[in-house]
Amino acid sequence: MNLRVPVKIFSQKTQTIWLLAFAMVLLLGLTIIFQRWNQYQIQDAEERAHLSTQARLADTHIGGLIRGINLALDEIIAGTLRDGHCDPILLDHFASLYPELRAFSVIDAQGINRCANRRELIGRDRSSESYIQLAKNKPLNNVLVIEKPLVSKLTGVPIIIFHKAKTDSAGRLRFVAQVSIDLHYFDTLLESMRAPHQTLLLAHASGIILSRVPDPTQYRFVDLSQSPAAFSAHIKSGLRLSTHRLVTATDRQEKFVALSTVFVPGITPSPSGHLVIAVSETIDDIYAEWRLKNWLAFTIWLIFASTIYALAWLAARRQTQLQQKIAQHETSVAVLERMSTELIQINQALDAHAIVSATDAQGKIIFANEKFFAISGYQAQELIGKNHNLINSGTHSSAFFQQMWQTIESGKNWHGLICNRAKDGHLYWVSSTIVPIFDIHGAINRYISIRTDVSAMVQIEDELRQAKKEADSANKTKSDFLSNMSHELRTPLNAILGFSQLLLSEDITADTRENVDHIHKAGKHLLTLINEVLDLAKVEAGKLEIQMEAIDVDHLIKDNVDLIQTVANSNNITLTYCPAEAPLALMADRNRLDQVLLNLISNAIKYNQVKGSVRIQPEQRANNRVRINITDTGIGLTPNDLQNLFTPFTRFGPKNIEGTGIGLALTKHLVELMDGQLDVESTPGVGSTFWVEFAATQIPEESCFDPSLAEPSAMENPIENLNDVTILCIEDNAANMRFMQKALKKLPQARILTATEPTTGLQLARTHFPNIILLDINLPTISGYEVLHQLRADPATRNIKIIAVSANAMPEDLIKGTDAGFDGYLTKPISIHELLNTIYRQLMT
Repeated sequence: MNLRVPVKIFSQKTQTIWLLAFAMVLLLGLTIIFQRWNQYQIQDAEERAHLSTQARLADTHIGGLIRGINLALDEIIAGTLRDGHCDPILLDHFASLYPELRAFSVIDAQGINRCANRRELIGRDRSSESYIQLAKNKPLNNVLVIEKPLVSKLTGVPIIIFHKAKTDSAGRLRFVAQVSIDLHYFDTLLESMRAPHQTLLLAHASGIILSRVPDPTQYRFVDLSQSPAAFSAHIKSGLRLSTHRLVTATDRQEKFVALSTVFVPGITPSPSGHLVIAVSETIDDIYAEWRLKNWLAFTIWLIFASTIYALAWLAARRQTQLQQKIAQHETSVAVLERMSTELIQINQALDAHAIVSATDAQGKIIFANEKFFAISGYQAQELIGKNHNLINSGTHSSAFFQQMWQTIESGKNWHGLICNRAKDGHLYWVSSTIVPIFDIHGAINRYISIRTDVSAMVQIEDELRQAKKEADSANKTKSDFLSNMSHELRTPLNAILGFSQLLLSEDITADTRENVDHIHKAGKHLLTLINEVLDLAKVEAGKLEIQMEAIDVDHLIKDNVDLIQTVANSNNITLTYCPAEAPLALMADRNRLDQVLLNLISNAIKYNQVKGSVRIQPEQRANNRVRINITDTGIGLTPNDLQNLFTPFTRFGPKNIEGTGIGLALTKHLVELMDGQLDVESTPGVGSTFWVEFAATQIPEESCFDPSLAEPSAMENPIENLNDVTILCIEDNAANMRFMQKALKKLPQARILTATEPTTGLQLARTHFPNIILLDINLPTISGYEVLHQLRADPATRNIKIIAVSANAMPEDLIKGTDAGFDGYLTKPISIHELLNTIYRQLMT
């Protein structure tokens, strides 16, 4: 369509009128542009003045606070000089006058906090603090110094410190009076002064942000000294107030910014001890109304211009309207012919792929394509006029078809899988879509069904379901086997480790002790293997539960180093922990992460060189992750070793080094379960660095611990001093019974009763009413759970403390024992120390 004005059809007079009209439209547009530009200049000046006023207002508020701080510190210094020592009452007085200030203190020349309104600060050594170092090295007598903001080491709260140093006549430091302010106070103060759409920012002269509203915590401690350059230029210029138009460093938005250096008459701060107020507003917010008026003016002009042009265009259009209608008709005919051809092609493609049929409103078939005939085996005369019940397979219920009819009769499309029966009797599955078709009155007069043969897909899904069922069955069989093997192995291990513990606690010859020690270590190695195999099986079966929590990295590593330090010393290995520069925290399961770190550190010690070293060093990664590096000076790994390093039951290094071959495989699984990553870098003959990496998080709040509530250990409160204690042991295994008798002899004041079968145990319990019953769960004739039930059902024995002693050590076994009502649950093999400790805790409850 030609939108140009066909001037040739108008007379000379009419052409002149239209040209004058177009000239008026152009002149009006130029006038609007000039007026809007002039308004822009005025608004620019007004906004700079408004932001400057806001900055001065904030300057006045902050300056008043600094004036109060200066007066308070002067009074504290005067009181200290007058009395010869600091008066805590005076500090309390100022703390009550200025509740926004956190702590007043007076610190002597050695850096010791001699006086404070918060008593817990008195006596603390502050000699390492930056402001004390500054006061010592460059004492500025009676000059108010504003320090850079920092995070309090005591409370973890962001603060800023104001201080004044007092020197003697020789210029030596006598003491420092200081006060700290919680930066959250400035958040509240700035928010109270902030106008809508404005951003207020308070920064130290060094460029460090103290507070910024909105979103104070997001921008706190950001350094403005490098970007934008306007901040540094303002500081260097010495101007008290300056305005700028720039892209801010904090949120990357173009803004007007007014910068004001806080000035307090009569107070001379240190050279770097200034505070700077920044008040800003985005260009978008400032000129929003101006732009709206621009668009309004432009719209009015455009409407006016369009009206003039439209009138001219309509006049010309009348001359060609008939020709356009003829051309449009010819075009429509061509389009209809093309659409008809395309519909024929689409129908052919649909017939080649889909099973298509149509029915009337009652469900009788009125059309079916060739693919329908081919898959069903029926001819056209056998299908047309019949109901779809002809191919009903009987697989689906009547409710299935009732729901389908309710859907399509309500005018909605229906989609689903249907199993049909062909003429020869075989079944086939189709993915079917049924669409209702409406007549001109809005009533349904037919249904179109389009189906796709999905028999092969259904068969594959059936095979997959069967395969999954078989895999689940095999996995359950494996779990049951491992559980049974764990029980069967733990029972003899109980005797091996138990009697070896007893022998090691007795006075035996050095050769015998060495032999018994080998037996005990071999037993513990076998127990470790059993536990690792079970853990690996639970990981592979997806049954290992993970409890994610925020973990303080420093506490985590220190706890593990303390646990393994003795092992490192015995192997003549130097174990070093290098803390990160800043506190770190990560998300993981604490118990499983302890297991991971202990395994990696143990390996670093075990595969090290003589007089080697192990270094543990955490670090913050750029991708918001925390990495813990464990570096050794050991034998290292070859490229071939690295390829199979995490394969279960694969071992490396000298054959005389004890190991199960599954520790690293289990460790890698545990790390990945906690959304972490484990990897290694190694050089043969030089050493290896294993590292684990987890998502970073916030430092968790420390929990309070009351030592008076801690449970005393058996060593701190010997059970041997308890009198009139009767312990009944019910155990059917002769070796385990003998071990229990030997172990319980360490309680010389206790009376020990034994029973090798449950009936005798019940009789002894009802006759002697023991204080403690050690009850094996797997007993002949009746189980330990039934014994527990009978004892709890009898009023005479229901309050006896009953501890389960079993080789059933799976997590579900412990849960079952707790739910059944056991007071304690000991798993075989049993540690003598753990046995005695458990008995003591139950007797003390």
